Amino acid sequence: MGSRLSILAPLGAYFAKAPRAPRATMAKAEVAPAVDDVNELYATHIGLLRRRAARLVRNEELAKDLAQEAFVSFVLQQKKGAKAESAPALLFRTVTNLALNALRDRKTRERILREKVHQPEGAAEPNQPELRADIRWVLGQVDPDNALVAIHHYIDGMDQDEIAALVGVPRRTVGRRLERFAKQARRLLELP
Repeated sequence: MGSRLSILAPLGAYFAKAPRAPRATMAKAEVAPAVDDVNELYATHIGLLRRRAARLVRNEELAKDLAQEAFVSFVLQQKKGAKAESAPALLFRTVTNLALNALRDRKTRERILREKVHQPEGAAEPNQPELRADIRWVLGQVDPDNALVAIHHYIDGMDQDEIAALVGVPRRTVGRRLERFAKQARRLLELP
């Protein structure tokens, strides 16, 4: 498949041609990163993005694709003059959203539903992989805002104040989203 960095070389060359704002105006708005910055960002963050995606989708190949897609999306957003933001935070949020979208993917839902249908009656309590599959399925079914907050809370172990700061909403909104997620999950899994 070749080096991942070689895939980004055309994008880096594209950035090299981008006009740069004068230094005096860069305090408020950043311009697209230079070629070296793109390569450095990629080398520094691609592993983190892959691990984040793999933790959510539990598929290494899909995680690699999602991490790559998140990085390319970031580069294209910066080229279009997107609002300057912390690159690691934007990359992390983008790969999380892409992973949630993958969980919603129809093929994934159909595969998980087929597994659930073929479970024999009277089977023992669900083991960990089945429980994780249920959780991933639920995350793919609920509102994306609720799913994002639930991931940060239940998977990442963040408290509501940390989530509020990261997502940019009041702490009380985080609490309501967690409540809605729990209610939706119970309904989807047919729990009391």
